[in-house]
Amino acid sequence: MKSAAFNLAFKVHRNEMPFTEGLLKSFEAEVHHDYIEALNSLAGEVRYDIEKIDALIEEAQQGVQPSKKPKYDINLLREEIAGLKKNRSEMNETIKSLEGRIAVLKTTIAPGVNAFFIVLVGIVILMIFYLLNLKMLALAILVGVLIGGGASVMYDLDALKKQQKDIDRKKQKFREQMSEIDQDIDKLTQTIQEKEEFLRSVESDQGDESKEFASEY
Repeated sequence: MKSAAFNLAFKVHRNEMPFTEGLLKSFEAEVHHDYIEALNSLAGEVRYDIEKIDALIEEAQQGVQPSKKPKYDINLLREEIAGLKKNRSEMNETIKSLEGRIAVLKTTIAPGVNAFFIVLVGIVILMIFYLLNLKMLALAILVGVLIGGGASVMYDLDALKKQQKDIDRKKQKFREQMSEIDQDIDKLTQTIQEKEEFLRSVESDQGDESKEFASEY
C-alpha cells in the first residue's frame, strides 16, 4: 500500500479532508485503488466497494465541474446602461450650466460715475452762485463738491472690492461643484465601460449557447 494513498485515507478518516477530494487526488496520483483499500482498513469494514471505484471517481469529477453561467436579461442590461448614459449626459449639462453661471458673474459697479454726476451738478450750482457774486459760498460749494466726489469714488471702490470678493467666492463654489461632478462622471464612465464589456460577454456566451443548441438539432 503506497504511503500517499494511506496519507489521503488517514486525513479523510479523521475528517480533515472530504472523501471526494481525497479520491480525486488519489486518482491523479494513480493510487486510487490503494486509497479505497486504506479507507476500508481504517474503518475496519468494507465501507467502499472497490469495484465501483470508477463510478465514484466519475461522480466526484462531476461534482467539481464548473456550473453553467447564469442567464442574464440582455434587454435589462441594455436599459441599465442607457440609464447610466442618460445620467452622465445630465451631469455634463449641469457642468455647462455652471460654466454659464460663472460667465455671467461680473461686477456692476463703475467707480467714478456717481462722482462725475456729483461734480457736474456741483459745478452748475457753483456757477450760479459765482454769477450772483457769492464767491465765498461758491468756494464752499467747490470744496464740498470735491469732498463729495472723492468720498463717492472711495465708496464705489469699496463696494466694488466687496462685489469682486463675492463673485470670486461664488466662482470658487461653482468650480468645486464642477470638480465633484467631473469625478462622478469619471466613475460613471468606468462603470458604463465595465457593464458594456460585461454585456458583450453575455451576448457572446448566449450566442455560443444558441449555436450549440442549434447544432444539437
